[in-house]
Amino acid sequence: MRRALGWAMLFAAAALAAATALLAAPSFVHPDPSGYEAQAGGGADAFPEIDWEGLRLANPDVIGWVKVPGTNIDAPICQARPDDPERYLQTAYDGSPSRAGCPYLDATCEEKGFDSAMPIVLGHSLLDGSMLTDFKEMSEESYAEEHREIMLMSPGRNRLLEVACAKVVDADVAQKVTGVKDASAAAELLRAEERDADVVRMPPKQAEQVFLFVTCSYQTGNSRTLVYAVQER
Repeated sequence: MRRALGWAMLFAAAALAAATALLAAPSFVHPDPSGYEAQAGGGADAFPEIDWEGLRLANPDVIGWVKVPGTNIDAPICQARPDDPERYLQTAYDGSPSRAGCPYLDATCEEKGFDSAMPIVLGHSLLDGSMLTDFKEMSEESYAEEHREIMLMSPGRNRLLEVACAKVVDADVAQKVTGVKDASAAAELLRAEERDADVVRMPPKQAEQVFLFVTCSYQTGNSRTLVYAVQER
């Protein structure tokens, strides 16, 4: 496992641009993907139906959708590419320019996608509460407990994840973790992260995969909230 690019570099310029736009224009508009999502049937925890064909026609980079019941997190996920890893910091899910960007799977996960040992999903925290903004609240124990379930959908497979732990890091110091190659390394990383996490919901355990969601937060001048989750079913 190796440590690479700092978290700070992933959001710095684009986050400033998006925040500035939202401050200047509270009604800042970015593309609304809700037309691709149909109401779920069969209970409160049922997965909504997603029009994957329509989304992929809009942009072939769309690979998934993340939804956290009871929050504003409800958006498509695009795949970032190694030749342009920061594209979706300022590009909407449909490929149009947008200072709000859209959630995206890190370029280092391109080969295996959501089947990677540790898929990393990143997205902005914005003043209008969209994108991955509400993940920054997961560093509060009561919030993490109340919103512990994360629906991660992709063509052909839906995953119900459960928040394992959350921590706030200083992006000027903390480093982005890459090179997690297998389940053993992912579980080892999760155990290490739980030792100094702000919230630990679940005791360390062997996990087939560890999912990481990252967004900006403002506990310090340049913070990131990292939310680690494992598959519930």
